[in-house]
Formats: sequence, C-alpha cells, structure tokens
Amino acid sequence: MNSSSNQTKAYDFKTRDIKVLKKLLPYLLKMRARVIWAVSFLMLAKLANVAVPLALKEIVDSLDQTNIILVLPLGMLLAYGLLRLASSLFNELRDAIFAKVRYHAMNLIALGVFQAFTYFGFILSFGSTHWRYNP
Repeated sequence: MNSSSNQTKAYDFKTRDIKVLKKLLPYLLKMRARVIWAVSFLMLAKLANVAVPLALKEIVDSLDQTNIILVLPLGMLLAYGLLRLASSLFNELRDAIFAKVRYHAMNLIALGVFQAFTYFGFILSFGSTHWRYNP
C-alpha cells in the first residue's frame, strides 16, 4: 500500500480567505467611507484594549512607592476605567457603522443567488423540453 496517497492535505486557509475577500470586495467598495470608519474604530478599539493592561501595570507600580501622592493612583485608576470604556465604545461604534454595509452586501448577494436560481429554474423547466400549449 502506498501511504502517501491516503494522506489528506492540509486546508489552506490563507488562499481560501483571500479568494473570499476578493469576491466580497466589490460589495464593500460600494460603501467605502463606512468601511474606512469601521476599520478605524476597530484599530482604536484594539489600541485601547492593548493599553488597558499597561495602565493597570502603572497603577500597581505607583502603589509601591513610599512617598506617594494619593492623586496619582486615583488618576491611573480613572485612566484604566476610561480605557476600558473606550475599548467597548469603539467596538460598538464599529458595529453600528458596519451594520449597514454588512446588510447591504448580504442583500445584494442574496439577490444574485435568487436571480441565479430563478434563471436556472426557468432554463430547466422550459429549456430542455419543448413546452406547447394544447387546448
């Protein structure tokens, strides 16, 4: 037996994802400004998410000092809360902005599929047989 012929090939996610993105690109480009805003909010949310642990580290490090002023840890704690809020806010804004793009693209794709089904259904029902009306 040849064991190499029975082996399954690894699924190539990278090329498959690129193909899907190329097919979706025309739908996304119709609402270019909304897509740019959504990607911008996504990046801001990720930056705020990365800054949260850094702010928490600074809070803990500032509490270790002996000559500490109480305002510094409270300010850092406030910054931590604001970063957490900013992360959630930017994620929600991204979802709100991109929702119209997502539903518009889904609508156009569904319409294309429906038109293809109705076209092929028409061809299958009337194209292969010669339909005649006999009263």
